[in-house]
Order: sequence, then structure tokens, then C-alpha cells
Amino acid sequence: MKKIIFVILLMAITATLFYACKKDTVENNNVTSFEMSENGEIIYNKLVAFKHKMKDTQKEGALMSIDSAQWYTEAYYNVTSGYPDSAYHKFDVDSATYTINVDENNMVSVADLSTLIIDMEIYLNSIITQYGQETAHMVVGDVNIIQTSRSTFAEVYVITGLGRGDGNLYIPFPLEECWFYGMTAGRCDLTPPTPPYADAGDELEWRFNNPDPLYTPYPNCASGSIKIISTNNSFYIKGYNHPLIYSEWYPGVEEYPGYIGSYWNVFLNYGYTLFYENEQSGGLVPNGNNFFTSVDITTFSEEQEDENGIDGYRYFHAYDTFYSQYECIPIIE
Repeated sequence: MKKIIFVILLMAITATLFYACKKDTVENNNVTSFEMSENGEIIYNKLVAFKHKMKDTQKEGALMSIDSAQWYTEAYYNVTSGYPDSAYHKFDVDSATYTINVDENNMVSVADLSTLIIDMEIYLNSIITQYGQETAHMVVGDVNIIQTSRSTFAEVYVITGLGRGDGNLYIPFPLEECWFYGMTAGRCDLTPPTPPYADAGDELEWRFNNPDPLYTPYPNCASGSIKIISTNNSFYIKGYNHPLIYSEWYPGVEEYPGYIGSYWNVFLNYGYTLFYENEQSGGLVPNGNNFFTSVDITTFSEEQEDENGIDGYRYFHAYDTFYSQYECIPIIE
């Protein structure tokens, strides 16, 4: 995967801010050294043991709780398939549902988890193949295992965030460009707009997902790569429910609002508050050790009356934001 390369100085800054914990060195079977946190080493060893257990036919009867099964499945899926630090132009969200057997004590077999993970990987590869020559890779995976009351099986819900197309580091909107708010209406200063018919929502999305490294809180991986260990459920919010997300109402028939770069740069500059500040500070970051991973932006128009009964339309963006916990993890051997 093509990686975003940070200069040494910026890596040192982010390391000071976000990774001021004890470091340990671990060697894999290729005798390559990786610098990991103490927590990262624990997780690495747990996932290595889990991989070996899945492949050990003598331990096919091994069981674990649903909570543990969810953690191992999500961590293993992300560590072996995800590339959160690879640049991309567009972020797509895909979902899939599976079932897994649960015994009378609400336990799941490691053998069934092995089959589940294989099915997830096969499906992921099929999604990536559908993009054809357009570069695509998994950014983040969110796994939830939910058992219905007294059922002999549980539902497994997997949300996969996919990056496609080569990305670039953060740049503002050129001031002379005009972009329609969304619905792939394209640029409003071109007639007709030039393909691909991106819109202001898409333009905001790829800039948010490929930000200025000065404020990107990635951990400092001297070697190896950044891997997601756990993911919160994505945070979905519509523009009219948050003052820093685009939303406006116009009377009359439906039309596409369009604005020049300086207008959209205002919303672009809200990105730091939204994605790196907690709710108390006006942002979207859940409580706990959560780092912004990616955002999927969609555009909507809804027919609405104002308080005086006048017909019109509301135009807005909706943000589906993923937050995760990162570690520097080598390849699981």
C-alpha cells in the first residue's frame, strides 16, 4: 500500500503528544525489529496465539465468550487486512451480516471464528476486486456480535470502511473554484462540469481523510505499521443537528446551492474541532482513547416547511465518522 510519509520531526511531535508510554522491541520470524508500546506487545502476542489456535486442529473445541469473540475478530480483521495510514481519495462504507453458532453457555467455538474470519476475508477481497483498476484498500473494520434471546446462533454485523483512489495531503479549496453542495452536481464554475462529477461533500471528505500531518494524531511507528486494534461504532450526524456541519434551508423549488472555495474552507477548518475534540469542546470524539480514523460524507435535500408554513428545501451534509484505537503492530506470524 502507498503510505503517507511523515517527516521525522512530525513523527516526534505526535509521539510526544500521543505515545508517551513505555516502548518494547519485539522480533518476528523474519528477525525484523518493531518498536511497540507495552500494550501493543500484549495485543500482538494475544493475536499471534489466537492465529495459532485457529489453525490447531487439536484445539477446535476451544471456546470463548461472545465479548471476547467480538474483540478477537475485530482486532484480527483490522490488523491483518486494514491499512489506516494509506492515503485515498474517496471513503466508502460497506456492510455484511453473518451468523455464528452459540452453545447453551453463550460461548463461541474458535473453529467457528476461524470460518467466520475466512468468510470475511473472502468477501473483502471480492469488494476490492469490484473496483477494478481503481486502487482500493480496507481502512477500518467494525465488528459486532449480537445474540438474540435464548437463540442457538448470533448475528455478526461487519462494517468495512474502504479507501479508493490515491489520496493527497490536506490542501484547502482554491478560492476561485465554485462547488455545488452535493448530489454529484460537480463544480458550479464549469459548464458542463468536468468528470468525475464530484461535489463539495466529496471534496470535503477527501480533505478530511487526508489531513495536514501537523495535527494528525497517528502514533510514532519507528518500524512496522499503524494498525487499528478496536473501533467504536461510527458516529452519524446530520448537518442540521450540528452547527459546524453544512446545512441551510431555501424556499421554493429544489435547486443545488453552490459556493466558492472560501465558503467551503470555513467548513473545512471546522474539521479539527469536529474530529479531534470531544463533545464537551464541540467535537465528535467519543470519551476514551479514541483517534479519528475516517469520515464518510453524504449529501441530502429534504422538502420542508419553515415555521411560517412556506414550502422549501433543506440542503445538508451528513457525517458518518469512525474512531479507533491504534497500535504499532508487525505482521501477525
